[in-house]
Amino acid sequence: MEMFWELVLGASLLTVAICLTKLLLVKTHIRRFRGQLERLREDDTREIVKISLVDRELERLAVEVNEVITHLRQLHIDAKNNEHDLKIQIANMSHDLKTPLVAVKGYVQLLQRDRVSPDEASGYLQIIAEKADVLSRLVGNFFELSIIDSDDYQVDVGKLDINASLTNVALTFYTSFAERDIEPEMDLPDRAVYAWANDIAFERIMHNLIENAILYTEGKIWLSLNDRGHSVVVTVSNEITNPSALDPDQLFKRSYRADQARHSSHSGLGLYIVKTLAEKMNATVRANLSDGFFSISIILTSDT
Repeated sequence: MEMFWELVLGASLLTVAICLTKLLLVKTHIRRFRGQLERLREDDTREIVKISLVDRELERLAVEVNEVITHLRQLHIDAKNNEHDLKIQIANMSHDLKTPLVAVKGYVQLLQRDRVSPDEASGYLQIIAEKADVLSRLVGNFFELSIIDSDDYQVDVGKLDINASLTNVALTFYTSFAERDIEPEMDLPDRAVYAWANDIAFERIMHNLIENAILYTEGKIWLSLNDRGHSVVVTVSNEITNPSALDPDQLFKRSYRADQARHSSHSGLGLYIVKTLAEKMNATVRANLSDGFFSISIILTSDT
């Protein structure tokens, strides 16, 4: 009997010793863990916290902490990128607004001269009116962007006849096509084609795409609508002579400016608005450069 209690006592002491040893190891690793976190906070290194195979819960804690660290680092990177993009956008906005304003001021000064013929005055006033339209479009784009770029801005989608909507938008550009001597080629079905979309957002998207094509085409413009059963694809294409000026992978960024756009009165925000509105409708936007043609496609979910 005495031997039994000695065995029990020995086992108990061994168990206590093991528990104390494990506790000391856990405390040691917790101190190391805390030290690693302090170094990460102070030095902003790219390391992660590490822990030896001592306790499963500590291992899980280390994994969770590393995931939080990775997430925070990504947020920091995103914030830096957004700050950089914002600075570029402000510079672009300044340039975009300054260009037509300088032009208007110059032509107003010409009108103030004593020797200005009626024909010259009429021409100057026409240019001033055009520059005022440019300013109006720029301000409208900036205002629209400030609204739709918010996470709180949502659009309701429903069954929409894409064919009819696209045709209506194209018709509003009749005068613009005529002024540029453009006869757009339209490949549209002779029936209604339905998809899930928001009528206002879709028409704004098509307006921006057609306007962009008119501004930068070097010849023809194509509008096409393809019903693929599970999806509906709307494509706007135009000829270009300088493909190297465009970067399809960057086109839809808020701060992107093509080389050719830098010297124009176009703000460059139109395609960013297209992408933002498309995403609000759960649609996809794709850009493509091929054989001297630039195309942008909107892929919508079919109603079928």
